[in-house]
Amino acid sequence: GAVKAAMEGHAESFVGKIAKEIRGAIQGATSEEEAIMLNVKNSINRISENELLKPLLLKNWLLILGAHYDLQTGKVDFSIKS
Repeated sequence: GAVKAAMEGHAESFVGKIAKEIRGAIQGATSEEEAIMLNVKNSINRISENELLKPLLLKNWLLILGAHYDLQTGKVDFSIKS
């Protein structure tokens, strides 16, 4: 969805608001799959940098997981690491 729109430059409405962020995260990606993984990793990193969450992460009271929901199969891949 949003990653593909960002790759193709067709982002409008709500997707348009996040497409700029996604484009920055997926620079250099050679496939949609790679772009998706780069976007998820970027999201994990951005959330991990949140000042309110950092103390919880450092104490291992919070774990941030990245996932990819495949629109075609309906499967969720939680194997993405930052």
